[in-house]
Amino acid sequence: MTHCMCDVEGYRETVKKAIEAGPEMFYRFYQENPDFRRGMITFKTQFFPFVEKYVKNRGASLDIGYGPGSMVFAASKHFDLAMGVDVHFQGKEVAEELKRNGCNNFLLHMGDGKNIPIEDDCIDFIHTWTVFMHFGKVEVVKSYLAECYRVMKPGGVAVLYFARMYRQKQNETKEEWEESIELEPDLYREKIVTVNHINLTISMRWMEQAAEEAGLQVLERTASTVAVHHIEYYHGQHGLVLRKPNEV
Repeated sequence: MTHCMCDVEGYRETVKKAIEAGPEMFYRFYQENPDFRRGMITFKTQFFPFVEKYVKNRGASLDIGYGPGSMVFAASKHFDLAMGVDVHFQGKEVAEELKRNGCNNFLLHMGDGKNIPIEDDCIDFIHTWTVFMHFGKVEVVKSYLAECYRVMKPGGVAVLYFARMYRQKQNETKEEWEESIELEPDLYREKIVTVNHINLTISMRWMEQAAEEAGLQVLERTASTVAVHHIEYYHGQHGLVLRKPNEV
């Protein structure tokens, strides 16, 4: 199931094979529960604190790389309309599952892996999780940053996670994570791998500069977290909280 190359075509083929094998294999590929439980927890812990802190208007959200729909489902609890964009062809099946779970305020789009097929200035909040790490090329990251700027309303906020270049150990404290940022050896690293393996790691400083070049304001640094014996540690993804500046 994971022998395809980690690019748009390889991902599409792998997801197609997974859904053809049945719902259990489809959700196993995404490491998700059929009731979207894992996605709900991730959204609550990794995104919603920033929604509460920075997002004043909750009209429309957008999940870049919606996969099985779990983050769209979670966002639909907090926004009037929860949108998602992905490159796979299984939007119909995901939509049916969202409706089966009681979600109706959503809209799914199919993208090309570089662009977001929605109009300008219409999104209040953009989120993405374990997606940028599979883009493969930093040119794609730059394209998505520009697209985020385009589709966000002035004052809109994005929380984007991306694979870290360097960790001193598996689970780091906040202080160790901050130190690791300064020790990151390169700007980014591109790899050739198969689907579901990380093929792009990026330093925090490179991503901040790229976001600013796209016109986005950096509000905060963050990282993915994991709870170990009820203690929160920083894990394998950096995150940036970004804002599209209000028009002058």
